[in-house]
Amino acid sequence: MKKKLVVLLLAATMSLSVVACGGEKEEANKTEAPKTEATKPETEVKEEPVDDGIIDFTTEKFNVRYVKHEFANDFEGNKCLLYYYTFTNNSDANATAGITANVQCFQDGSECEMGIMAEQNDSMNNYAMNEVQPGGTVEVCQVYKLKSDTEITIEASDMISFDNEKDTQKLAVQ
Repeated sequence: MKKKLVVLLLAATMSLSVVACGGEKEEANKTEAPKTEATKPETEVKEEPVDDGIIDFTTEKFNVRYVKHEFANDFEGNKCLLYYYTFTNNSDANATAGITANVQCFQDGSECEMGIMAEQNDSMNNYAMNEVQPGGTVEVCQVYKLKSDTEITIEASDMISFDNEKDTQKLAVQ
């Protein structure tokens, strides 16, 4: 819970600094594209990609793609989900998966707590400890403490976003 709070505070601070510094520059950089016959009409509707039920979420800053999942017990003996995904840094600066991407686990209508394993692996360390250079990809593992044996919903979204875009995946507890 402390990690999540720190991540949210860092994200809020970053978003405030972007909003505070970005106003004038955005106005100065706006230019209208020349109108030619090749320009697509504004009324054209974008086709939405078909949802295959697997997390594969891309933004300007990152891509999160499901790799695998497994079930284990945390250091207290609670049943946990170990959710593995790749994190690719699409930005032009170093980034950390746990600060940039927001991958959440829900069960029985509410968010699951983060689990703590007795032993950590490299993928678990990549969540909050290791930065990824622009264009780099690492495997990340997040651990969630399960509440029951009911279906799990995983949601991937941008940590700081105003459009509420997300990708969702359903998992059965084994």
